[in-house]
Amino acid sequence: RSVAFCAHAILTDDPLVVPDAPQDPRFADNPLVTGDPSIRYYAGCPLILGDDVRVGTLCAIDREPHDITDEELAVLRDLADIVQGELTRDMLSQANLQLTEELEMAERATLIDPLSRLWNRAGGEQMLARDWALAKRGETTVGLMILDIDQWTRINEDYGREVADAVIRHTGRTISTLLRPTDVVARWDDDAFLIIAPNCTDRGAMTAAGRLMDGIRGNLPELPSGEIPLTVSIGAGVVKPSAGGDPAATVAAVEAARMAAHEGGGDRVMMMGAAMAAARVAVA
Repeated sequence: RSVAFCAHAILTDDPLVVPDAPQDPRFADNPLVTGDPSIRYYAGCPLILGDDVRVGTLCAIDREPHDITDEELAVLRDLADIVQGELTRDMLSQANLQLTEELEMAERATLIDPLSRLWNRAGGEQMLARDWALAKRGETTVGLMILDIDQWTRINEDYGREVADAVIRHTGRTISTLLRPTDVVARWDDDAFLIIAPNCTDRGAMTAAGRLMDGIRGNLPELPSGEIPLTVSIGAGVVKPSAGGDPAATVAAVEAARMAAHEGGGDRVMMMGAAMAAARVAVA
């Protein structure tokens, strides 16, 4: 670590970018620059778990100098978020497996939505309680999203209940394929889904929400009546349970954010804090 670029990157909260190492006073005399492997370019993100536990970096290194674009930097940050999530995957996956195994078959059946084959609302509440407790003990975060389908009443009226049910099944499958293995999806209401994302950041929540919006919009259900345009409204929030609060209040705040996104025209994401701030301005 004494000469590693990552020794600098791990101390920051933001990515460290070195476009041309020989021109950077911090690294011009570094043996990794002057000798093998002759580093010229470095871009690295710190990997931070729990309560500021820095376990390493995710970095890109080249022997040629580069400038990094905002889009490339965003991709690097997204990849770092994925790695951080994977580092906690075993623990969280085991916790979800344990919860499932603890349920008797009869009880388990009452927690599964028969249409989407996802957790139903009661199952989602149990999964949230478990992930909330894990995050509280580990002093990590929990991300929550509530997603609902825009123009749901029109879809029911124009296409009928059978097509609407097919849309629910299709949307549930699409959501599940676009999330991490450790994330939990529950059918929360008629056209709404709850997503629980352990060890999530605000940026990670926004990235996931954007991926869900694009994925649903670009993967329309193939039905006998043809393609049905779909967009969704998403409320999202990230909390640290060890800092206080409770699951019910957080879900209510995320639901308020989803309603704000819907009332703003739909096909958008509203973060929990932004929705609260907008409400205060409206009242004032």
